[in-house]
Amino acid sequence: MGGAVGLGSLIYALVRCSQFLGETTLMEDAKQLATLITPDLIAADRNLDITAGAAGTIMGLLTLYNAIAEQSVLTTAISCGEHLLKYRSQSESGIPTLFCFLMYKAKYLLVHKKTNES
Repeated sequence: MGGAVGLGSLIYALVRCSQFLGETTLMEDAKQLATLITPDLIAADRNLDITAGAAGTIMGLLTLYNAIAEQSVLTTAISCGEHLLKYRSQSESGIPTLFCFLMYKAKYLLVHKKTNES
């Protein structure tokens, strides 16, 4: 998991390299790595952050989804977002952290954008 280390960062790098180089095998490798992000792996994440947690994994998965539009990839990204919401922290005022709110909104906008394009 994670956007700087772990599966999310590898997925992101493979997608971008595939796009820059026109090398489709790298995209296939990214798709294969995405299948390793299981519900159990997501549930075990306690980092939650961009660097080593579900937040960073979302970035890699959404990059892959935007490239290949496979529902399973979006479903995994949404599962990561739901995991973040489940473990969100609260500020002293009781308001959920801004990052979790932004992840929820990003999920909402992405799903609705794809739905409206169909």
